Amino acid sequence: MAKSTVNEPFLTDVKTLRERARQSIAKGAVTQNYGGDVKQTIDILQAVLATEIVCVLRYTMHAFPRPESPATASKLSSPTTPRKSRNT
Repeated sequence: MAKSTVNEPFLTDVKTLRERARQSIAKGAVTQNYGGDVKQTIDILQAVLATEIVCVLRYTMHAFPRPESPATASKLSSPTTPRKSRNT
């Protein structure tokens, strides 16, 4: 990493940082020190994501009652008691 001198403007350092960032992006997201199998890691992460999506969908399906279910239909068709006004 280049040392910044007092005489160099700050903009030069930003340009250098951006150039290094572009070079790093061009090399790819996996570092040289990573010893794992990239394809296997991606497969595992995709399976975990799919599992999470299914869990959210199941929760959503069970969290909100459907009107066509017998329990919900009886609740919707039963008469409710009118609320009392707070002003009276």
